[in-house]
Amino acid sequence: MLDFSGRSRRSEYWWFVLFVVILIVPAALIEAFVLEDFYYGVFGDYVESSSGLKAWIDQWVYIPVTMTLSYLTIIPIMSLQMRRLHDVGFSGWPVVLAVVMNEVAVIIPFEPEFQTVFNQGGNVQFWVLGALFVVMLLLEVFIFITTLRDSKKASNRFGPSPKYGSIEGTFD
Repeated sequence: MLDFSGRSRRSEYWWFVLFVVILIVPAALIEAFVLEDFYYGVFGDYVESSSGLKAWIDQWVYIPVTMTLSYLTIIPIMSLQMRRLHDVGFSGWPVVLAVVMNEVAVIIPFEPEFQTVFNQGGNVQFWVLGALFVVMLLLEVFIFITTLRDSKKASNRFGPSPKYGSIEGTFD
């Protein structure tokens, strides 16, 4: 599961994606409906009178379980995505680039150094984050479409086909 080399079949990838969805969706629903009532019940009137605490609860209450599950599954998902790209003849670097760009896009708005630069530059933040979003979207669409494609029948530079076995052919 944590092997970044070789090739992976569509079924291996999509069964794991289904497993992750089955883990994360119920956790997110529980956090959204159960923990919200718990936190508002515990803090009661103080939450309603303090917009800062209310905003903090609204933003961070739902995160502990789903974020933990997300971070626990990101490496296995990256591994499978890379092997799916290998299976159809592509390098796995688009997966790494997409994850790095996603993390940068999440971190940039909260870094004080970047906020200072963005506040002085007018629409710079909009254009930087917009460009990151467009590139990330294109990478994610490419990765998604690639995970839907059938395996290359012949062996490629990443090894023999897990679906068709060792059919000799030219390396792509």
